[in-house]
Amino acid sequence: METLVAYLGAVIPTFLLVLSRTMGLMLQAPILSNKNLPGSVKMAVAVGLSFVIMTLLPGPVAVPDVMMLFLMMALTEFALGAIFGYSASFMFHAFQSAGELSGVQAGMSFASTMNPLLKSNVNPFGTIYFNIALIMFLLIGGHLWMIGGFVQSFKLVPMGTFIMTPEVGKYFLQISGSFLAITLQLALPAVIVLFLTDLGVGYISKAAPQASNILELVQAIKPIAGLLLLLLLLPNLMSVTHQYTEQTIRELDTLLRLAGQR
Repeated sequence: METLVAYLGAVIPTFLLVLSRTMGLMLQAPILSNKNLPGSVKMAVAVGLSFVIMTLLPGPVAVPDVMMLFLMMALTEFALGAIFGYSASFMFHAFQSAGELSGVQAGMSFASTMNPLLKSNVNPFGTIYFNIALIMFLLIGGHLWMIGGFVQSFKLVPMGTFIMTPEVGKYFLQISGSFLAITLQLALPAVIVLFLTDLGVGYISKAAPQASNILELVQAIKPIAGLLLLLLLLPNLMSVTHQYTEQTIRELDTLLRLAGQR
C-alpha cells in the first residue's frame, strides 16, 4: 500500500504538468481551440492525450515540494504549450488576413461573419482563404504532424526545463514576421487587380461623368470579379498551403529545439 501511495505521489504531479502543457496547446492550436467545440470535449481530449504522453515518458518528473513552486512550474508548462499552439496557428491567421485584404478591396468589408476557429469576425474572402488553408492542412495530415510535434516536445524540452530565453523570443517574433510576409504575398495578386480596376473606374468617371450608371454597375460586380479571380488563383493557393504547412512544421521543430537548448 505504501508503495502504491508513493507511486501515485510521483505520478500524479507529473500527469498534472503534462496536462498543463496540453491545455496550453488546446487553448491556441488550430482546430483544437475551436470555440464551438464544447469545453468537456476539449478537456476529454486533453486528458486522453496526456495519458498517452505519460506512457512515453521515461519516468516521473522531480517536482518541488513547495506548492507555489509547483504552480509556477505548471504555468511554465502551460506557456510552452500555448506558444507551440499559437505558432501552429500563424499560417491560418496569414491566410485569413490575406482574404480580408482581398475582400476589403473587392467591397466585401461589411459582409462579415464569425470565424469560430480563430475567434474573430471576417468577410467572405477571409472565410474562403481560411477554409482553403484548413482543408489542405487536414488533407496533407498537418493536424497529425502538429500532434506528433507536440508529443516530441516532451523529449526536446523535458518538463521543468523550459525558460523563455532571448533566442526563443527572437525566433518566435521571426516566425510572426515571416507569416506577415506570407499575408502580403497571398493578397497582392487580388489587391493589385482590384486596385487597377478602381483606378480605371476613377479615370473613366473623370473623363466621362455621364457614364455614372455604368460605373455603379462596375462597382456592383466587383465582388463577383473578386470571386472569379479567386477561382483562378485557387490552384496556386492550394499549392502554397502545402508549402507553408511544411514550413510551419519545420519552424515548430526549430522553436522546440531552441527552447530545449541549455
